[in-house]
Amino acid sequence: TVDAGRLHRAKAAGVLKPMSLPALEQRIPAALRDADGYWYGLTLRARPIIYAKHRVDINQLSSYEALADSLWDGRLCLRSSQSVYNQSLVA
Repeated sequence: TVDAGRLHRAKAAGVLKPMSLPALEQRIPAALRDADGYWYGLTLRARPIIYAKHRVDINQLSSYEALADSLWDGRLCLRSSQSVYNQSLVA
């Protein structure tokens, strides 16, 4: 799936079946799997901030939170706030 939120909705809708998989439970941290065994996170995604270092001061753009500063209004290239990727990033 493209978004972990969908896994929570699928669990709530009753379309997933819980599994007990000791090998996964030993290798996947609790924060990356459902506590009841309905899903296991097997991959992570990077959300890098890429910029021209000769044009941007690293101290002004060192976190995702910094992207909300008015300094960057009209200067960012990213998906809209309707994108599930961006919604997951700020969730």
